[in-house]
Amino acid sequence: MYKINKFNRIRSLSTFLLGLFIYIYSPSVYGYSNTYAYFPMGDPDYIHGSGYLQCKVNDNDGSMDLKNCITVTDFSKFGAPENPEGLAFFSDFAYFVNSSIFNEYYTKCYAGAPNGVINPKTCVDITPTGIENLGMLHAIAFNWGYAYILGGNGYMQCRLSIDLAIDPNSCVTHNLSANLLDNPRDIVFNGQYVYFVNWDSYTQCYVNNQGIEPATCFRHTFPEISPDEHGSSKWWHISLNFAGKYAYFTRTMNRDYSYAKGYIQCRVNYDGIDTNTCVFKDLPILHMGSAQVVFHERYAYFIDTNVTKCNIDYNGIIDPSSCVVLFDQNVVPYPHKMTFYKLL
Repeated sequence: MYKINKFNRIRSLSTFLLGLFIYIYSPSVYGYSNTYAYFPMGDPDYIHGSGYLQCKVNDNDGSMDLKNCITVTDFSKFGAPENPEGLAFFSDFAYFVNSSIFNEYYTKCYAGAPNGVINPKTCVDITPTGIENLGMLHAIAFNWGYAYILGGNGYMQCRLSIDLAIDPNSCVTHNLSANLLDNPRDIVFNGQYVYFVNWDSYTQCYVNNQGIEPATCFRHTFPEISPDEHGSSKWWHISLNFAGKYAYFTRTMNRDYSYAKGYIQCRVNYDGIDTNTCVFKDLPILHMGSAQVVFHERYAYFIDTNVTKCNIDYNGIIDPSSCVVLFDQNVVPYPHKMTFYKLL
């Protein structure tokens, strides 16, 4: 009987110590986080240099503090981002797509363990086969074991090697007709469709495990939506992202160069985005027209010269009353596409 009681006391003590350890190191107590937000920073005038802002994200409430941010502009001698517009993570690598007027290439850097961040000293510049046929690059995305690099009026499809890195010798360039694409700035996959985000429209195509099917592509324009009292219903510089049952389009300005403080929200069904359901939502807290909206966990982040965070519900609907500004003006000079990376 004594041995049994002794065993129970030892087990109780072990349970207590384990619970104490979990409590001490839980996010709610010390704000522990293994999530980072990355803001590629480019300068079209090549005055301020290129690089990225890396910020630690509080997993408990989605917030970011500048005290937990660093600006990175010092890279290896083998490669460095040059006016990067796009950034994507896949496996243990980070890929910067460089919108350079002098060269067409991407920059690959190691990311992940032990600290879950990009190691700038591992970066190398890579020029894949046939990339000269694309022109200036704008975005990169991964789907069904392929990497897709967007540039000009087309895209490059590349296989992944055995270490899950892009195989630069496997890339094939696909150019779509001018009536389908109009200087697209982003490529976004959602379900069985891929979306090319043009200046004032989007192009939707069916995609499978072999790639994009060009014969299924169709270019969509927006219904006449009056965004605010300052501008027309025609959009410029739009971006696209998805949350739950909804697609969200943002833009930097109207055709008359007034800023557009808001976003378009559309329902998503089996056939993709339903443009007949699109409505404009005003968001006065934005400093300028939002260049991008990004979703992470249960939050939406709008990026202009500020970074604004809003709550979203389980359906993917943004709550405007919950929005707060995280970073003030000019914290991220010449911001492009914000990306999250979480070390598992």
